[in-house]
Amino acid sequence: MNSSAIEYIANASRDNHSQMEVFTQLENNMQDLGLLQQRSTRGRRKRCNETPEETARRAEEKKIKNRVSAARSRAKTNEHINNLESKVEQLKRDNELLERKIKFQVEMIKEDEEKTKAEKTRETSNRLRRAFSSSF
Repeated sequence: MNSSAIEYIANASRDNHSQMEVFTQLENNMQDLGLLQQRSTRGRRKRCNETPEETARRAEEKKIKNRVSAARSRAKTNEHINNLESKVEQLKRDNELLERKIKFQVEMIKEDEEKTKAEKTRETSNRLRRAFSSSF
């Protein structure tokens, strides 16, 4: 570090400046001396010591990683869709089976009601009836 920057830090700590003020002033001094590249107001800092080849290699690696990630995401989505479709098919089969069971149960109930009704009519027709021939 430059001696003027060190002197500024020492003086600032004695003068009770806030840390943010100290670091801002230090950064400005370093930029003035050419020790630090000026930051842009938006985005990330550029890599100072990178060659264009390294930058291109990083960009290519990023593209490859992104491609692999996208392929993994598509595969996961397709697997999820296939699982849902198989569940739908299984639920349709279960539904058909339950509908057949319900239909069978309804038929059995109707048959039982018809038998009960027939037995009632038979009982009423076979009962002895009192003749109303005499008056009391």
